[in-house]
Amino acid sequence: MSCSTRFGAVEANGVVSFGLWLPWVSVADGNAVTVKIIHEADQFLQGLPAQEFRLAHSVRAPYGDFWSGTVPVAGFLAGKLVSHALLGAALGALGGAVELGFQARSLLQIAAGAVMIVLAADLLGVRAVRRVVPQPPASWGRKTRSARTRGST
Repeated sequence: MSCSTRFGAVEANGVVSFGLWLPWVSVADGNAVTVKIIHEADQFLQGLPAQEFRLAHSVRAPYGDFWSGTVPVAGFLAGKLVSHALLGAALGALGGAVELGFQARSLLQIAAGAVMIVLAADLLGVRAVRRVVPQPPASWGRKTRSARTRGST
């Protein structure tokens, strides 16, 4: 179904359709309605702005003012896939150019395993590892909380 007969956000074939009933919110009164789209993984990164799209207004029975629009997201997702593939290829080429010996590789694997065990213990709430695990600065938590609060209004 298209957004003209449904409301909410509906994704189909790389296109997200939006439809909202907003009675008494009309273009005639100088109003405009937009939607902002962010990627789930990017929701806490301040440097990545949301993409904003304006919705079109129409008057429909029985509630009156209806706002709708479509946003193609397939291109965005394809671009993200290509950029990740290129980054992976570059890191793979770097890994192929730098060859570690058996002893260095073994030490790195043991160190990575130890870090994973300490991080898992921290996630499980083991107090003994709390001093070892680095914590982000408190200001980062305040920034993400304030950004989340601003975005929900």
